[in-house]
Amino acid sequence: MAENGADIAITYQNSPERADSVVSSIEKLGRLGLAVQADSADPDAIKRAVNETVEVKASCSQDRNAE
Repeated sequence: MAENGADIAITYQNSPERADSVVSSIEKLGRLGLAVQADSADPDAIKRAVNETVEVKASCSQDRNAE
């Protein structure tokens, strides 16, 4: 998806190194990559991950508009 211009957010539970590797791959394509630690079986953790993603994306959008 990043190859097609999408910013990507992923969740991970126990492998921050692997998640960082995925984010690096996304960013090498010139897109925003975000890894959020969250247990996908926990609805509250997923809500938090979505909220964090929205906040980061909004912040990045504001930064781009300020340029």
